[in-house]
Parts: sequence; structure tokens; C-alpha cells
Amino acid sequence: MILAMQPFSFWRSGLICFLLLGFAGGLSAGCLGTMQPASSYPPTASDLALLPPLDLCQPKAEVLIHWQAFSFTRSPWGAGEQWLYDAGQGAQPRYRWLFFSEDRILIGAVFGFVDGLSLAPYPTLRHTLSQLSPAREFFLNSGSLLHDRSPPTAVLYRTGDKTTTTQYLVFHSQQDAPLLLIAVFVLDPYEPLLDGMRPEFLRAVYSSDGTITAQPGDGSSEGLHKQPFLAIQQFARGEAALFGSCGAVDNDLAISAYRRAIEIGLDDPLRLAHAHYRLGLALRNTGQYLDALKELDYAIHISPIIPAFHNARGTLLLHLGERDRAIEEFERAIALKPNYAQARYNLAEILESINPQRAIEEYETYLSLVEGREKEIPRAREARERLRRLKR
Repeated sequence: MILAMQPFSFWRSGLICFLLLGFAGGLSAGCLGTMQPASSYPPTASDLALLPPLDLCQPKAEVLIHWQAFSFTRSPWGAGEQWLYDAGQGAQPRYRWLFFSEDRILIGAVFGFVDGLSLAPYPTLRHTLSQLSPAREFFLNSGSLLHDRSPPTAVLYRTGDKTTTTQYLVFHSQQDAPLLLIAVFVLDPYEPLLDGMRPEFLRAVYSSDGTITAQPGDGSSEGLHKQPFLAIQQFARGEAALFGSCGAVDNDLAISAYRRAIEIGLDDPLRLAHAHYRLGLALRNTGQYLDALKELDYAIHISPIIPAFHNARGTLLLHLGERDRAIEEFERAIALKPNYAQARYNLAEILESINPQRAIEEYETYLSLVEGREKEIPRAREARERLRRLKR
């Protein structure tokens, strides 16, 4: 298939503004940017096939088999590895980046289109993008704001499924079909490390003198060997293992990864609190209740106002026979988040034998909160049965 491409030189001067200011603490008035919440990932259909025959979560050995005809330049990517393939002038996509975890699993793939790929031949993808709210949007040419009512813009769209996120960085103008600049496919936990608007990707589709500047390097210029990146990478590795991003939950790997993230040092207190919390969950899943309780204590000490931390601590205390303390934790969770359905269910279970009337109230509140939630159907069914018995 011949991929249609259009000249795209007119956006380059504006991108300088983004590169200089966008990653240095925000865009100036001349480089106007807007931030919107991510969509709930409704549509994902696309008639532009980029990832096949690859699939995220494939072992590195299988990737080698599928793409053995490509000559990749390999370099470290924190504790993992990145591969860069340059298809040469005129090819679309020109650049392919593949990212592997230290467990030799493909966790992300990025495709770069020099001068942009026209989406005119891809009505399905255009329709998908039309249903998404922009995750980020900025004007490409600050000077045009003085003259144009609708200056050219670049928009980052996000969609995906239960375990993966897809990003499309798209250029929009009034005259032409949208142009795809960068496409990213990544396992959800690793998305913070593979943002489609990272400078190394943007530089691959732009340079001030018209030459291509993408280099494999060792990643050090992007901070890939510095403490925050390495810690976040381990946190993502733990998330993927704990929640089974590749199909199977691996609590032991999650425990190891979260501990390494904490040891390396997470500079964001909220992420550090969540690392202790997730470590506590993984330890709980392996029956290490006392160690799990210590981790949840750390999490609550760092951030005492997160309801999930108290709900998890209540569950652990119940396992350890501390019923009264467990009730206190569930009540704290509900006080912080009155519509916290799971905490209300947990509290109701404990109260059945000591305060049946309040247990009835909590079950009824729980059922009203989860009405229509498909994931809660089994627990809602159990709650109704318990209510029936309590009301006899």
C-alpha cells in the first residue's frame, strides 16, 4: 500500500517554541497550551496497522523472529533496553522505537512520521480520533495567533483497552486532512515513561535545519539513567506484575520491583506512598500479613487521606484478628469517601454479628452505590443474600 504524505514544513517554527518551553515548566502565552482530562477510552478502532505482527507483552526472542529483517540499533533504557530502527529518507513511518523491560518483555512501541502522515486514506482512524477529547493541545506557530482565528494545532489523543494505552500526536489545519506525527502503543503502567510528546520523539520528526536528529545514544541526555527514571521504571514494572498487564499476576516480581523503586528513591511523595501501598497488597496476596501491614502503615504515614489505604489496612487487620481496629479503618475510609462502596461492604460484613441493623444500612447503601456496575454483580448478589438473612 502506498502511504500518502504531505509537506509539513510550515509547523516547524512553532514546534521550536514547544521544545524550548513545553518541557521547562509550561508553555508561555505565545506557546499556548491546554490540558484536559483523559477520555474514558471509548473507541479504539483503526485502519492504520502499525503494531502487527508485534504485540505488547511479547518476549524479546519472539520480536526478533518477527522483525529479523529490520536492523535495529540497541541501547540501554534504564534497566531495560530500547531498539531504534531508521527506515531511511522518505519511508513512513521512518522511525520505530521498541522498548523492553528488564524482564525482556515488549512494553512499548513508538512510530515517528517525518513531516507527518496524511490520515485522508484512513477514515476509521479519523472517526476514532473525532470521538476522543484531546489529552493535550497546543498551537504550533505562536506568530499565527496574531493573524489567524484558527491557527494550526497539534493534539495528543489517548485511547486504549483494559491494559494498554494508545497515543496519537496529530497535526490539524483548516485546509488539509490531519497528519499523524507520532503513534505510541504502551502497557498502561509504563505510559508515564513513553509520552508521545517527549523531546526525543519530537526531534525525530523535526530539526531546525531540516536534518534528522534522532540518535539511539544511551538515553542519558533524556535522564534515563537518573534516579527518578529508574525508580519510576521499577514502579511501573511492579504495577504490570501486580495487575497482570500481560495476563498473569506475579506477586513475587511485584514485591521485588516495588522494593527496588522504594530503595532507589521516588521523589514524588504520592507515588512513594502508592509504592508502599502496592507493596503491601502484593505481600498480603502472598500471606505475609505483618510485613504488608508495615507497608500500609508507611503509606498512611506519608499520605493519610487516601481512602484505599485505610480500606486495605482494615482488611489486613481483620486477617490478623483485630476486628475493632479494622472497623475503625473502614470507617475512616468511608469518612474520607462516603461513596466508597467496597469499604461499606467490608464494614457491613463485620457488623453483621455485632450490629445487625447498621449492617443492613451499610449493605443497602452499598447496593445503591453499585447499581449498574457490571464488575460488582457477584458481590452485589452476595450482599442481597446477606440482607435477606439479616431481615428474617
